[in-house]
Amino acid sequence: MYSTTIFEDITIIGSRSRFDTKTENNFVGYASVIGAILSYYSVAFFRRKTLFVGGHFLMGTLLLMAGYYITTLKHDLSLLCICTYIIIFQMTTGSLFFIYVSEVAASDSVLGLCIFTQQFCTTL
Repeated sequence: MYSTTIFEDITIIGSRSRFDTKTENNFVGYASVIGAILSYYSVAFFRRKTLFVGGHFLMGTLLLMAGYYITTLKHDLSLLCICTYIIIFQMTTGSLFFIYVSEVAASDSVLGLCIFTQQFCTTL
């Protein structure tokens, strides 16, 4: 829903892309699936702290780059940054949150509260 608005707004300000909005949304979906598959390996290979800190650093950098490419009217590069951001998110925070909470939480009620809070915050 949001990616459609983002890509249409980039087009409105004068940037052009090789792809139409539907194809760009498909790329966002593909990036999410790729990130989810790669998360299986990233969680097994890296330590939790490395994934959280490194993932947030990379995601912040990618968001800055996407913003820069949007302002310089480089639509396809902003699409690449957004898709890479989604892959990194899925490989780090997106999947690691549930694993980390289940390792740290002492009871089922605390685990349920943490997952409810995470789900509530992501829907805002």
